[in-house]
Amino acid sequence: MKDWRPFRRLVTGVALVATPICLFAAEAAYPGHPQEDGEELIALAARETTQIHVAAILWFVAVLLMIPAATTAMRLTRDRSALTASLGGGLLVVGYVCSLMPLIMAEVAVGINNYDISLTPGGRLIEDSQIVLDAMFILFALGNLIGTPLMGTAMLRARVVPVWAAAVFIAWPALHITGLVSDVRWFAVVGFALQIPAFGLLGLSVLRGERESGSEVEVAVVDRARIAPIGA
Repeated sequence: MKDWRPFRRLVTGVALVATPICLFAAEAAYPGHPQEDGEELIALAARETTQIHVAAILWFVAVLLMIPAATTAMRLTRDRSALTASLGGGLLVVGYVCSLMPLIMAEVAVGINNYDISLTPGGRLIEDSQIVLDAMFILFALGNLIGTPLMGTAMLRARVVPVWAAAVFIAWPALHITGLVSDVRWFAVVGFALQIPAFGLLGLSVLRGERESGSEVEVAVVDRARIAPIGA
């Protein structure tokens, strides 16, 4: 039977390293802020089409990678902090999946501009979806504001990363709130950078084979038991 554990370590290790880097790059590349109304978003899409496409692709990749990254972090911290890790990782995944909606609307704004729809009806078309957009943004904010400190706390308790790395990971929600209140997106850019050390160091340890989940340890024990000589 083929052993898929090395392949899984490769995938999950790369996901942990790449996820915060992609989030940071996407936030830095996006030319606007998350609180534009419909007309502002269309005008922004007309001026900065390429940057919006780049940010959308990077963010989409980051969200895909967040799923194995968060579940791996949950698995590696569950022995000492099962409930905290499960809640934190689950909220992170839900929050980042919901965060795709605003970027989808930014791409819609690019399409509206390409079809030469005037600002007012185009803006109303986007704002007609504002209830759904607001709901998705609230879920993303909750995933960040609650899920991030819970996951950081789980990593801190499990000692899977240095204390300083877990501490700066936990500090990101404070910058998130500051950015939302001030409407200055560079707080978010710095905040995403704070996630790089914890996820990155955890990912590197996974790639080096230094971190194994409980299930992997159990499989290794069973494998050793199968090949051990009788009476050993």
